[in-house]
Amino acid sequence: MEMKSTPLISVLMSVYKTDNNFLRESIESILNQTYENFEFIIIDDCTTEENIKTILSYDDSRIRLIHNEFNLGLTKSLNKAIQLANGKYLARMDSDDISELNRFEKQILFLEKNPEVIVLGGYAQILGSNKIFMSRVDHFEVLKMRMLFFACALVHPTAMINKSLLMHHRIQYDECIKKAQDYMLWTDCMSVGKIAVLNEVVLQYRIHENQASIAGSDEQKKCAMIVQKKLLQPLLGGSITDEIQLLHYSIISGEYCTSIKEYDKHISTLLRINNELLIYEPKKFKKECYYMWLVMSIKGIVYHRDFRGLYSTYFWKALFHLDFWTYYFRYFLTAPFEESRAVKKIKKGRKKAK
Repeated sequence: MEMKSTPLISVLMSVYKTDNNFLRESIESILNQTYENFEFIIIDDCTTEENIKTILSYDDSRIRLIHNEFNLGLTKSLNKAIQLANGKYLARMDSDDISELNRFEKQILFLEKNPEVIVLGGYAQILGSNKIFMSRVDHFEVLKMRMLFFACALVHPTAMINKSLLMHHRIQYDECIKKAQDYMLWTDCMSVGKIAVLNEVVLQYRIHENQASIAGSDEQKKCAMIVQKKLLQPLLGGSITDEIQLLHYSIISGEYCTSIKEYDKHISTLLRINNELLIYEPKKFKKECYYMWLVMSIKGIVYHRDFRGLYSTYFWKALFHLDFWTYYFRYFLTAPFEESRAVKKIKKGRKKAK
């Protein structure tokens, strides 16, 4: 297919030693999109000859294959692609995932109606399962608070980004962040515009051994903690020690790294300073802190057989704050039902498309 003179979307993909079958599925999920006005920038980050042959096998003028002289890594390769992009919007895509065929159509429709949104994500279904990565957030204020705890970073390859807003505010991927580069980008983006999530599956997300090892790596943890420090600074200023960083990072995992007394002290400090500085609406922030402590306590029990969270004063404050239960119910207890609804909807859509 021939590309129109001015594409509305620039698809950004970096390729490095990807399984050829996965790569082919990924490329075809883009080329077969129902919305066709895009360019497809593929960065060859010194990948294999087999990968290059696979890419070149597609006779489609929308593909722009760019070769790196040296292996730059994902972060620098994506920045290079952004500079080369001609589209109004930037669509992220990984070389081993599969986009739903109507992904671009749905995301463009939303972004054209909501010009204040700088990044739009969506749900991602894990390939071969009914499990879905969902960012169940109805309000941007909640998303900002959730990001503070590293609990709501968008699934990177579901993102479509407003390039003009990105360029206007001189935002790009931070090249000092080799892992969790999307977490830093969303942090920078939400300081200048809104981030939103489509409540629909837009991507089939592949999980494999290499990916799992990266997710649990020390480098991933180190980079995520750098981003969290940036998010915590408006509240804690220059008083963020390594111990506080590690404590805060552990909240989302449920894996305690110090005494419950220190966790209680940390939550108290966050609530007190926010009440003084009003960085977040105080009652909403209190709900979010209580919610996150309940989540940590439950994860500690389920995943680590650690019951220490039950001894926190904040566990019982959260539990008996009855007017907060609607909030808890919305963001935790309804998850299985929303996941089931999303799976049924995507399966119905695929049947219609056949």
